[in-house]
Amino acid sequence: MENILVTATRREESLQDIPAAISAVSGDQFEFQQINDLRDLGFVVPNVQITGSLDQTFINIRGSFTGSADGPAIDQAVAVYVDDIYTIGPSDMPVNFFDVERVEVLRGPQGTLFGRNATGGVLAIHTPDPSFETELGFLARAGNFDLTEYSGFISGPIIDDRLAGRVSMNLEQRDGFYENTNTGNTNGDQDNFEARGSLLFLPNDQVDIEVGLSYADSDNGGPSVASLTSGLPVNYPDFRSDPDYTNAALDTISERETFGGFVNLNWELGDHTLTSITGYRDLELEQNQVSFMDPLPIFAISIEETGELFTQELRLASSAEDRLSWITGVYFINTDRDRREGVASPVLGPGFQQQTVELTGWSVFGEALYRFNDQWSLTLGGRYSYEDKDGETSKAGLIFTGGPEVSGSFGDTYDAFTPKVTLTYAPTEDALFYGTISRGFKGGGFDFGGDTPESLIVGFEPEFVTNYELGTRSMWLDQRLTLNAALFRQDFTDQQVRVPPEPPQINFVPSNVGESFSQGLELELSYATDVWNLGLAYTLQEFEITEGPFDGNEMPLTPESSLTLFAGAYWNLPNNLGHVRVQANVAFRSEIWSDINNSDTPLFRDATEIDGLVNASAEWTLPNDQWAVSIWGRNITDERAVTSGFNWTEFTSLGGYDGIGEAYFATYTAPATYGVTVSFRK
Repeated sequence: MENILVTATRREESLQDIPAAISAVSGDQFEFQQINDLRDLGFVVPNVQITGSLDQTFINIRGSFTGSADGPAIDQAVAVYVDDIYTIGPSDMPVNFFDVERVEVLRGPQGTLFGRNATGGVLAIHTPDPSFETELGFLARAGNFDLTEYSGFISGPIIDDRLAGRVSMNLEQRDGFYENTNTGNTNGDQDNFEARGSLLFLPNDQVDIEVGLSYADSDNGGPSVASLTSGLPVNYPDFRSDPDYTNAALDTISERETFGGFVNLNWELGDHTLTSITGYRDLELEQNQVSFMDPLPIFAISIEETGELFTQELRLASSAEDRLSWITGVYFINTDRDRREGVASPVLGPGFQQQTVELTGWSVFGEALYRFNDQWSLTLGGRYSYEDKDGETSKAGLIFTGGPEVSGSFGDTYDAFTPKVTLTYAPTEDALFYGTISRGFKGGGFDFGGDTPESLIVGFEPEFVTNYELGTRSMWLDQRLTLNAALFRQDFTDQQVRVPPEPPQINFVPSNVGESFSQGLELELSYATDVWNLGLAYTLQEFEITEGPFDGNEMPLTPESSLTLFAGAYWNLPNNLGHVRVQANVAFRSEIWSDINNSDTPLFRDATEIDGLVNASAEWTLPNDQWAVSIWGRNITDERAVTSGFNWTEFTSLGGYDGIGEAYFATYTAPATYGVTVSFRK
């Protein structure tokens, strides 16, 4: 079994030694299983649903999901970090997984060590550090939809034992999956370039300093969606209700640039370690979308978004070997975001809405682990967080305000204390059982939904969650069988949800529901022999609102159950011909709701069930363990399930869609893709 080292506790530990619901995927698994971007993680890790496009990604863990009600003053429920630096928002995510060491997924609130906006959990992406031994590698991939991808890295010493560097780059191009019935072009094309570079400096035996930069330039086809309808409109005979077609009047366009940098310092002070992490990120995004699917662009939307982020964290940690070990620190964050959405409509006229927000926050935190003996230990932690959010919203046009321009300035402060207690029992070196009570906090905010100066400055409240969890992480049968499981109950207060618009409004409006809960089981099981590796990831969950206007409803985009089955095999070939490994996984998922109203009919609900989405690959590595050739297929059964949608039946009268019946905008799983990869590593 692969032993993955993770830093979820802000220390480097074996994955199996952490008493928490955590999963990790290594860089080798990404390459071999063709896990290419964030959206693929939802079919590998329990209780994770990922929707959206490559340029705007939304993550749902355990049903904690603010959703696509995206705005500068709206925070998501899952915190995403890249090399320990917090990202700006849904538009500031890595496009591809290339030259990645591992991805850690922490389920449930992480209010002590990670703090704000982690009520659902944390997704942490880690890239490799520079090495003092020369390493290089490259990869070339080709597949259907005219896919071509090239990536490579080189790492090694610059000054022996003192300075090392690493550079990696990736270029990917691919045609889109959707054919536009109106323009004749494909939508969803990809043209992505990413580059990273870092230096590791060791001035002496006690200090290490790493400096890194990253840049990404995406020119994609935008977030294309298809139509799911019960009939065809009389006025538009070429309308297609089909996952492979979009009926948009214009081709969607999305252009994005991101830049990031960090400086990490670790200083050994006897038995203690002082850590400083300084981060900066910058985002620029431009998109053109068409909101209704016909030759007449009922709503043609242009989006411009910019953002900057600066963070600073200081930590002091004791030796991990002491009976009482601890870690404490302070954290500072400042972000500026601006988003402008312009609408051109031949039916309702022009309009725009714009929001500018500045957030400043700080926190102090600490966590201590006390070992009573070799079997029993207790972890106590807490974090106090404070943040100040200020900004301004302006909007105009019939679709947003009923006509004249309105504007308003807003501001509020939020603070919270988020404690954690974990009791761990480890009867053997290969098994532990734990119980945790923890609390999470997500700051309040302000949305685009108002249409008067007064309503523009009315915000929504912070979200709080208390998590009760029992779990085990264990290995049996001489470490061939791995069993990780968690039973959880999460009680929410003022959970932030998105509420669908009422015509002619088009904005999903963030709001608070008084009380809600989620509870369920997460299970990861694997068994390995010298040849075979079999496993599964399973989730069974209930998530219900218990107070407010949506009392009794379930959370949207949150399935009651999901299951992924894995199988792999490894063989050494005779006559020194190298080795072969093969793998396949098949995913199942129950139905989901499109929104908080839970008003979907079987037309939508039935289309969201995933009933056997199969990925597979086979790789031959040559005898020198440097060259490898693989063939792969993703969704080889061509399972076209709806992953998210918007019910626009009530809007159909705006465009004269007589005869269309029920109507949804729908995002589907990608069609069957396949290809060949050649790689070299030395």
